This record gives sequence, C-alpha cells and structure tokens, in this order.
Amino acid sequence: MEMEMRPVLRLTQQQLAQLIAYCAVYRSYLWQHVMPTPERNQVLREIQALQGRFEKSYEQGQAEIDLPLIEGEKGTIKQMFTGVTQFYGTAPSSEQRTQQLTELTTLRLVVEQMFRYT
Repeated sequence: MEMEMRPVLRLTQQQLAQLIAYCAVYRSYLWQHVMPTPERNQVLREIQALQGRFEKSYEQGQAEIDLPLIEGEKGTIKQMFTGVTQFYGTAPSSEQRTQQLTELTTLRLVVEQMFRYT
C-alpha cells in the first residue's frame, strides 16, 4: 500500500502571520459580501479551523514552522487566496491596494510552489 504524500507548508513566522491575516480577511469578506448558504457556511468553518491551526503554530514562536496539511486544507488555502485576491482586486486603486496584492501574490507563489513539491 502506497502512502500518500501530504503537503507540508514550511513557513517563516512572518509568512504564517500573513496567512492568519488573510484567513481573517477572507472570513470577513464571506460574512459581509456572500449570501448565506450551506456552502458558504462550510467554507467559513474550514477557514476558521485553518486559521486556528495557523495561530496555534504561530504561538510556538519558532523561526520556521513545518505545518503538515490535513485533507482538504490545500484546497481551502487555494480558495482563500482566490477570494482575497478578488476582494483586494475590487478595492479602489491605491498604493495600499497595490502593496496588499503584491504581498498576497508573493506569498501565494511561495505556498503554491510548496504544493508542487509534495
């Protein structure tokens, strides 16, 4: 029986802090801008659980954190990146918006590269 490789996020404290913040942004966006449906509520629960795992790892205070993902979290992270990108993308053009999109895109590329190698 072949063991399935689970994706592992190897993140710095700063990257983990950014992911925690994006979880909060995405949850807020879903609450405020998406009609309540069982699907939206499920996504909210998944993001909240993921944010909780990120926060628990962050509190350990290590410079680098290896966080093995459990089933479904890879898809949840990708969905969060897409949602936050769309949210920032609809904001009025500003220096802050450009900076947010740049930081988000940079972290997204780092995380997606990790997904490719696991």
